[in-house]
Amino acid sequence: MKIYSIAIVLAGALALGCGSKTEDPAASPSAGGDKSATPAPSGSPAAATGTGYAAVQTILTANCAPCHGGARPKGGINMTSYDSIMKGGEEGLVVTAGDPDKSVIIMALRGQGGKRQMPPRGGPLPAADIKTVEDWIKAGAKNG
Repeated sequence: MKIYSIAIVLAGALALGCGSKTEDPAASPSAGGDKSATPAPSGSPAAATGTGYAAVQTILTANCAPCHGGARPKGGINMTSYDSIMKGGEEGLVVTAGDPDKSVIIMALRGQGGKRQMPPRGGPLPAADIKTVEDWIKAGAKNG
């Protein structure tokens, strides 16, 4: 239940910042994300963009967990928690911390590298959501 509460709070915070014309992401209302989450260290890419695991988990819960969650997640890839995401699936790791271009999750979200476009229904994720996941991975794919 806690993840859904975080998701709702984060979604509201992101919605407030979507219309902002502020050039400095740190000055945006959504820059801090969920205040209950551990903030990214100052100067890291995650701190600069306001992207942390909480934002990524919100995206994955809404778009990936319906198929990649529960008792029998597709491909053995469970997107419902940090530990399960970092564990990977039947074919290995899906996140290569620090390198989004080598991360299977990014290839799948973009439909590149021979990977099927994910999610398979409802169209591709918005570019901003994919960038959020990329930024998190680039910043080291940390839990927090």
